[in-house]
Amino acid sequence: MKIVIATPLFPPELGYPARYVSELAEHLVKKEHTVTIVAYGQHSVPLPHTRIVSINKKHILPLRLALFFWSLWKESYFANNIIAEKTLASGLPAVLVGRIRKIPVSVHFPHSETWERMCYTKKETPISEALFCVLKKRGFATRLRFALEKATLRLATHIIVSSQKHITLYSTTFQIPEIRFRAIPRPEEREEILPSFLSPYSTNNNVVVIHQQGTPETAYLSLFDAISLLTEKDSTVRVYVIGELPNKEVLLQEIQHNGIEEQVHLKGFISRAERWHIIQQAKALLFITKSTEQTDILSTYKKTNIPIIAPKGSYGEEYAPAHTRWLSFTEGDYSSLTEALIQVLSEKPTPIHKKEEDIFSFEAHAQTLLTP
Repeated sequence: MKIVIATPLFPPELGYPARYVSELAEHLVKKEHTVTIVAYGQHSVPLPHTRIVSINKKHILPLRLALFFWSLWKESYFANNIIAEKTLASGLPAVLVGRIRKIPVSVHFPHSETWERMCYTKKETPISEALFCVLKKRGFATRLRFALEKATLRLATHIIVSSQKHITLYSTTFQIPEIRFRAIPRPEEREEILPSFLSPYSTNNNVVVIHQQGTPETAYLSLFDAISLLTEKDSTVRVYVIGELPNKEVLLQEIQHNGIEEQVHLKGFISRAERWHIIQQAKALLFITKSTEQTDILSTYKKTNIPIIAPKGSYGEEYAPAHTRWLSFTEGDYSSLTEALIQVLSEKPTPIHKKEEDIFSFEAHAQTLLTP
């Protein structure tokens, strides 16, 4: 089968789309498919038995899109399938080529680029993607981006999302029938090893919080209240918050106010290898709010068998049986969160061995991705 993959990022560029497309191409080649990748970038890391076409990102936007479209048009001759990573830069040219050539196009839609841009540019950050449909009318650029994103998804043959809850959300937001969506969990990432001389974390009662876009400040305040209450019973607990925090100075003041400077550490951005290391050393992975990114984080670190603590009704809840242990708490209720933390820190998790095929494997992911 001849498969063309359209992506905005490819190694040596950083970011999840680059890693995902590279690993997906390697897996498809092993299955004896003919794979071509069309990506933005001046220099791409070569892959064995894979043709890579690079489009210079320094061109002005209209020319860049035109060159990307033309490259897809040429490379899709006699193609059986086109897979597009994300919507605007690569998905829009891909669905146009697919429609003209009558080739099925699957758009991998990890999250809305309209919502993502709003999170980065708006002072008032949307709490979740479920609310961005109310905010999408702010400004011409936001409306145009939303309209193009909607058009791309409507022209796609299949829209690949991470869970059934994502299907419900995006079907309502973009007014697209649910039958056009497919819920395919994000496959596991390759583990990265931290050099042996870097072991900055103890193996005691560590809890990891990965910051997710749109997390409100109140969620962190509830977390700090829970940790403050927890330290009265166990002062050895350590909480590491990973990721860029928009109001870091305010949160640091709250940490000092609660007297938990020794227990809570705002790490900010760290390397993928260090992130793997700290999660492997932790007792639990904690989500302090519901987020559409949650399912992707769960699949990334599934192989660590780390217990999960998350709010009731979370996006990743449908995949809870695939994990070692899952504890729920009432969002905004710090006493409920404290109870969940005490429970997971005081008991030894019992691994659950699944006999059925691993839903987070690249094998299962690619097979479902290419199903007509």
